Order: sequence, then structure tokens, then C-alpha cells
Amino acid sequence: MDLKKITDVDLKGKTVLFRVAYDIGPVEQDGSWVVKDTARIEATLPTLRLLLENKCKIALLSWVKRPGGKKVEKLSTKPHAAALSKLIGKDVAHIDECAGPRVQEVLKNLGEGEMLMLENSRFHPGEEANDPELAREMAAGYDLCVYDAFGHAHRTHASTVGVLSHLPSVAGLLMQREMGAYDKILSSPNRPLVAVLGGAKISDKLDTMRYLLDRVDILLVGGALANTFLKGLDKKVGGSLVESATVDKDQAKLDFSALARELD
Repeated sequence: MDLKKITDVDLKGKTVLFRVAYDIGPVEQDGSWVVKDTARIEATLPTLRLLLENKCKIALLSWVKRPGGKKVEKLSTKPHAAALSKLIGKDVAHIDECAGPRVQEVLKNLGEGEMLMLENSRFHPGEEANDPELAREMAAGYDLCVYDAFGHAHRTHASTVGVLSHLPSVAGLLMQREMGAYDKILSSPNRPLVAVLGGAKISDKLDTMRYLLDRVDILLVGGALANTFLKGLDKKVGGSLVESATVDKDQAKLDFSALARELD
């Protein structure tokens, strides 16, 4: 595993962009939005505590679900800031932007060991397009990016790829653990090795499936992914969720159907 790790750099007093994967949809409770399932937040606490021990100024950045490039109140990261504050036992401020002059001004006024939760990066229309100007603005004002968002790392977004071209970056403790487990499974796994894939969109998983076919003994496909495979095999799926574009385009249908039959 060739990763530059958080323990490889001097963190003392650094202003850190802490990239996390807090992709947890809040639920409504007593008229407000709250994060009930905090497992993803808890997983980042070891890295966060290390940053706090080194008196870093910390801004946390994540996206939440699919707001479509516009602000959606129920998908704000404000409830995530409140949940993190309870878990870490320290105040976590929130700002309704993820980049730009207002964020940079707040960063300048952060004290050592203080934390700021940035707004849902997918509220910005340039996030999913990996807009270079947005990436530059996201990186402004920081000394370092600490990356602990393993669950988002497969996306080519401004906050996952673009920002790293403007900042030195290191893997957080969670990212190191996830990558270590991944490397062990693929390099020296116990047999039989079974991979299980699910989710809604299959278009961004086809390459992964082809990669896994040569390395695993069994590949199980469930959820909405399975529906799309069934349609690729000309099976009836009724009103089930299907990513039709994957099997409707002529060339894509040829490629997809071949993979579907191999899995079948």
C-alpha cells in the first residue's frame, strides 16, 4: 500500500481540510433534522482526535446524498455538525458554504483545536463536474488535506480529485485501515473469496466488476444492481428500479449483456 500517511507529516498548528464521507441522510425529529446513525462519523474520530492533539484548525468537508447542485434544507450538513459535536465533546461550528471568501474569512479566525463543518459540497453545481475553479476555491486557505473519505474516493469530484491538485494530502487513519483491508483481501485472501455488490447505480461499478471477476471465486450482485443485470439478460423486472441507460445504448448494451451473461 503506497499511501502517504497522516503520521508521515508534521501536523502541529496546521490548517487542515479534513475530507470525510458523512453521506448520511438526516431524519426529521420534533420539527428539526437530526443524524440518527452516526457510525460513519464515529469512524473518523481517531483521525480527528489526532488533529486536535496537534492543535490543528480543522474544516470538515463532505457531500450528503444527491441534491442536484442546489441547496436542499434536509441535506444540509448542519445536523452532522451537531452530531459530531456530541460525539467529540467540543463545539463544531457550521457554515452554509463549502468554498469561497466567506469560508476563507472564517478559517482565518479559527483558533487552535477549533472545528468548522462546511456545507454539503454537492449543493454546488461544479462539485460533480470536478470544476477546476471550485476545486481551487475549496483548497484556498489550508496547509494540508487529510483524506478519510474512503467511501467517496471512487468519485471524480472537485472535493475528491480536483482539490488534491492544489494541496498536499495524506491518508487519515480510517483511510489507512480501509486500504489495508482492501490490499490484504486482494493480495492474500482466504478462499473461497466472495464479493457482494449492491446499490442503485451500476454504470460506475462495471469496471470494478470486471476487475473483481478475475480475482474472486463468487461475485454476488443484489439490490437495484441486480435488476439492471436482469434487464440486460432480457428478463422482466416490472416497476423495479433499473439504470436503463446502461442497457439501452447499443454499445453499452453489448458490453453490459456480455458481463451479465458471464455473471449469470
